[in-house]
Parts: sequence; C-alpha cells; structure tokens
Amino acid sequence: MDDAHACRLAAAIGAAALLATAPVMAAPDAPSWLQVCAADTRGNGAPAPPVLRVRAGPLPDGCRGIALPVAPGQIAAVRPATPSDRVTDARTILIYRPERADQAGTPALGAVETVLPPAAATHAPAARTAAPLHVNLLDRLQLRPYGVEERVHAQVADGRLTVQCRGGGKPAGVLLSAPWAMPRAALVLAAQYQADGVFSVALADDAASADERALDLGRLGSGATHAVLPLPASGWDRAGWRHIALTCPGHAATLAIGSLQLQPQPSTGPVRARATWVWRAKDWIGAPAAVLAQARRHGMRSLFITVPTQGAAISHPARLAAFARQASRAGIALWAVEGDPHMALPAHHAATADRVRAVAAYNRGVEPAARLQGVQFDIEHYLIDGYGMASERHDLGYAQLLAGLKAAAGGLPLDFVVPFWWHAKDTLLAALAQAASIVTVMDYRTDEEQIRDFATPFLDWGVTHGVGVRIALESGAIAPERQHRYVRANGAPAELWAITLSPEQTGLTAPFDALVLLKQPQAGLPGTGFRYSGNRLLDGSATTFQRQPARLQVLLPQLERDFSAWSSFAGMAVHEPGDALPATEPAATPDRPPSGAR
Repeated sequence: MDDAHACRLAAAIGAAALLATAPVMAAPDAPSWLQVCAADTRGNGAPAPPVLRVRAGPLPDGCRGIALPVAPGQIAAVRPATPSDRVTDARTILIYRPERADQAGTPALGAVETVLPPAAATHAPAARTAAPLHVNLLDRLQLRPYGVEERVHAQVADGRLTVQCRGGGKPAGVLLSAPWAMPRAALVLAAQYQADGVFSVALADDAASADERALDLGRLGSGATHAVLPLPASGWDRAGWRHIALTCPGHAATLAIGSLQLQPQPSTGPVRARATWVWRAKDWIGAPAAVLAQARRHGMRSLFITVPTQGAAISHPARLAAFARQASRAGIALWAVEGDPHMALPAHHAATADRVRAVAAYNRGVEPAARLQGVQFDIEHYLIDGYGMASERHDLGYAQLLAGLKAAAGGLPLDFVVPFWWHAKDTLLAALAQAASIVTVMDYRTDEEQIRDFATPFLDWGVTHGVGVRIALESGAIAPERQHRYVRANGAPAELWAITLSPEQTGLTAPFDALVLLKQPQAGLPGTGFRYSGNRLLDGSATTFQRQPARLQVLLPQLERDFSAWSSFAGMAVHEPGDALPATEPAATPDRPPSGAR
C-alpha cells in the first residue's frame, strides 16, 4: 500500500450494526428503508445509541431514513461506519471477518479498513512522516548542490553518494533533504565514507534555513572511514527539519559516502522493566508463587493484575498485601488493571472512579513494599455497540472519564491502554496528556518496521507531553480471519454500498455513513458502490508472536535498546507470553497486512 493511506477501525462495532428485518408482509420486490431509529433508554437511565436497520414498508414512529431500490431479502447486512473510516472517499474497502464465521456462511460486516487514493488522503498539507532509522538514507534523500561558484558535482548511484568539489573561495556543498520530521529521540548520524579532504556536516530547520544558518554536527575527515555525529538535543525544530548540509573544503576534494543512517542513541540508564498481564484474579490469589515464577521465567518485572473491588474498597486486602510483598521480594512491581468499554459511558463513570479510590485507599493503609504502583485502564470504548453512529459522543465520554479518574486518583499513577491507530486522535490524546502517567500502546504487529513505525509517534508524543509510553506486543492466540476486498465499481453493479445519511434523514446532529452489503450486485443505490474482487486468509502471524517465540526474544532487547533513546520510553509489555509455542517447523514469513490495519 505504498501510494495509499490506510485507516482501519480495530473493532467490529456491535449488534447495532447487524441487519434487522421486520416481521412485515411485503412484496418480494418491495423497496427497503435504511432506517435510523431512536433506541429505548437503558435500564440504568443512560441513553442508548440509535439503531441502524433495514425494513420494508412505511417508516414507524421514532424512525427516519432513506429508501433503497432493493428488497429487504436481498440485503445481507448493514453497519455504520465511523468518520475515520472515510468509506465514501475510499477506492478500496477491506472487510475482516473471523474465518469460522466465513465457513458458516454467516453474512455480516466485520472490522473495516479503507484504502484512500492519494488525492483524497487529506484536505490539508501532508504531515511530515518520521525520518526512518537504521536504514541507508541516500536513496531516499533529495540532493541539491549549492554555491555561487558552481564548483560541486554530486550524484547518488547504487545507494552511494559521490561529491566532487573543485577549489574555490565561496561556501559550496550539497544539501540532502526529505519531507520528514526528526523523531524526538537522542539521535546520531552515522556515516561510512571515504574522503581526501575535510567536509563539514551540519543540519538546518526551517528557521535556520531561512536565515542561511545551520547547526554544526562535525567533520568527515580524510583520516577515517566511519563517523558517528550526535544530533543536538535542543536548539532546533525537529518537526521543521529542512536538510543536512555537506560543505566542501576550499581546495579540490572528493567525498564518497556508502551509508548514511540516522540511529537512536540508547540511554545509559537501567533497562526498563518488561510487563505482562494477569487477567484472572484467582491465579494470583490461589497460586501466587506460580504466577511470580512464570513472570520471572519470561523476564517480566511488572505485572498488571485484576484486583477485585467492592465499591471503593479492595475485596481481599490482606491477600493482596501478602502477594505484593512476595512480588516485591522477587523484584516485581504490581499494577491493578481494569478494563471494560462501557466504563466510558457516563452512567459508569462514578463506579469506575471508585475503583481508583479503592486502590488509593489500600495504598494508604499498607507499607511501601505492599503497595500497588498504580492502576491501568484498558477501556476500548470503540467496541461499544453503536459507536459508529455516535463516535464523537463516546469519545467525549471517554475524555470526561479520564478527567474524573485523574481527580479520583489523588496522585496515584494511571496507565491507559490505547491502540496504535490513535496516534492521530487529537481529542483523545489531549485527554490522555492531562490524565495519564503512562500510556501502553497495543503495537500488535510482528513486522519490525511496522512495530517501530507505530511506536514512534507515541514516543514523540510522550516526550512532548511528559507522559511515559510503554510499547506492547502480542504473543497470545489469535483466530484466523478472512479479508474480503471490495473495489470501486465506477457505476457498475456492486455488492457493497457506502451511503451517506444527512441529519434530516437520521435526526442525528451530523451526517454519518452506513455500509450496506447486498447478496447480489446491483446498481442504482444512493451512494458509492464497491464490487467484490476476492479474499485472502490471514492466519494471525502478522499480529502475534505466538509461533515465533525465539524471534520475539531476539527482538525485545533490540527494541528496548532503541526505544530507550526516547526519554518517554517506559518499557516493553508482552500480552500472553505464556501462550507462545515452540516452533515445530520453520516459521513462515509473516503475512504483512497494510500499515494501517487493525
């Protein structure tokens, strides 16, 4: 997906997204109504999300909608799309469904990924991407000689830069640029080269370039073949980085660079603790020694444990204190972990805040060795039924919850688990910046380049906002899923339709998009059609290290070393390390999905 932007919502959004058919008598060819109906108030008094459904006949009270020129029996499924899906802009829509459901022949719309054409990727100037690390940059940089005497000839061939300078009295050299932002990490510029003179190396951001200034990095001299030049820790705008300048000496000289890399400069401090989860409270309550032994076996020095509470009190404080003391003696830190998408609903905010108060009160009553480090919340509120039809409202509820938890914590550290695709969720990130001590990013990929690419924006964000960032990898079992591909039909009959409903057609405050899946291709629906073009099976190897445990053990220390270059790095976490299976045969190359997928 080199020429596309992919944005996929990592969830199948609930029962409200499934087809609902009405027990009404209608002719086989009677038209359908795509309806948005007000739902009943929940039993707890909270408003339920509207319901999206397809029915024949007139619109009932409390419903609005749009007529579709297709009989209800020809519609397999409907579901709302979120604004971030941008389904009406897409050139391709990918639908992901569990393989078991596919084999059963159950028509449904699962998680969605949209592939946008470059022209539709954004209506604003393209944001700079992070400069790549550990790769030879020479083939990726734009080269421009400078100098009024025009005494420089430069070219890149086969990944090798050659700069030939004639003698002269005016500054001259080569500018190397790319549309990147520099990561907010400690970085070095590493060069392998040959030179018969001394070449100066400098960098400039937008402001320095406008003033014809540059920050000196060092020299590439004739007495060496390798140089490691640290980039300044401050004094320049990393987001506005403009170019690297290579300046010729006053005499004739040649510089040949075989490799030019940006590399993270690892921290010299202690390695951050690895972490994992203990989801069943009965495990640490009933077999505390076994839990700690398994943690040590997998190199885990932080555990997120489920701690039962009753109101604003811990249910088993004595058992928790005993386990915490035992863990402390073993050098293992404990966090309480909580997680339920419905915690983001306003009706659940008070009870969720009580869980934080329970831990804070417990900590006040025990000695330091028995205390918990804080509370982690894994609230994946995008899994709430009907999220797609009320995403802004649910996001606001999540942000309000975070503010309430911060107030209830009274200084107790809070950690929030987030998906990697939240890197552009400005509203949610702003709330996290105010409430979080740490965010744990579900960077669930096995491709090393993707892991790094998804981690970098969060690590940068953490540096900017003073929030710790933990990077989590997956090692648990993941069921196979099948990817169904639909491409723009361009007026031809199509099976999948993206239909925009206006506020007048729904009674909602803003337009929203719905996906309608037909059993047979058809033309003439009021939307954008996508025709089916095939499917492929994804076995989970791109997401989980379950069958690649040896590779995970090699990769973890490499990531820890490199990520430590960010002051925000709070360590690695591995989900379900005990599920990793010894390989019984050589592992296949992971089936790498698009960069924005799940």
